[in-house]
Amino acid sequence: PFTVTIMKKSRFLAYLIAGACACMTLTACGSDDDDDAPENPSDTNNPTATAGPHTVYATLDGNKVTLAKLGSYSFSYNSENYAVDIAGSKMSYDSGKIIFPDGKTGNFKLNNQGYFDELVVIDSTDDSYEKEESTTTYRFTYDKDGQLTKVDSKTNEIIIDKIHGTQYTYEAQDYLNLFWKNGFITSAVREGTEKTNDDGEIKIRTKKTEYMVNYDGKENQLGQYTLSYANWFDLGQFAIVGLMGKAPSQLPMSILLTTTGLDFDGTSINGSGAYDYTYTVDSTGKIQTESVNNTPYIYIYNNISLGK
Repeated sequence: PFTVTIMKKSRFLAYLIAGACACMTLTACGSDDDDDAPENPSDTNNPTATAGPHTVYATLDGNKVTLAKLGSYSFSYNSENYAVDIAGSKMSYDSGKIIFPDGKTGNFKLNNQGYFDELVVIDSTDDSYEKEESTTTYRFTYDKDGQLTKVDSKTNEIIIDKIHGTQYTYEAQDYLNLFWKNGFITSAVREGTEKTNDDGEIKIRTKKTEYMVNYDGKENQLGQYTLSYANWFDLGQFAIVGLMGKAPSQLPMSILLTTTGLDFDGTSINGSGAYDYTYTVDSTGKIQTESVNNTPYIYIYNNISLGK
């Protein structure tokens, strides 16, 4: 789930839910649960901002920890506990740059709370067969409490076939909205449009997915962004280390979703699904395992200081 993927001729921004491919389509629509009005904090446009997030959890027994591993993904930190290797993505807060495991690069800006304000992911290849250039720009909005309420993204891609002299372009726009109440996400909506032009043949796809989140009162004691939330995002690995806002105050029990739209060939897109979550939490408040539809993911921590 922790990848940024630009797919030739069929790319769609995949907001995964717990490792399952489920496209979230989110629009700005009203909600009775939306009592935390979006209000983006003052932004800093300084690309060399160093006020990165400190994802240090104060456990209930007085210790402090950072997350070292979650499932097959690992996280490394510098001496100030800023995440600098995030599931293989190398972060530089001084330059505002990211090198992704697949070689793509990212340029980011942080707001005054240390959260992503903007991230631009760039991919470029040029060989004797084809030339490809792709750019995806993400913009993030938070409420006054630092809770993520919106992610907008726009993708532009061009592929030139040098052998046959043909050209393919891909454009996509995505709008993700999260609705909060009492510190936790109650629902989400995503809306996306894709347009391809394969040497003059134009096709369009639209998709909308609505999500309803159910809870059973289990508190997120340390304020951790879990897989159940983070895998909603194309960039969920960054949410886990605190770059995408304050985590919800409760752990979800299940998520229900419905999807509608029109595919590239004009056929209707209709679907529904459900994801169930269970957790084991130790006496200090740390999540030990998170199970998604009965598939467990293990959390491992670094103990960075002992309580007095």
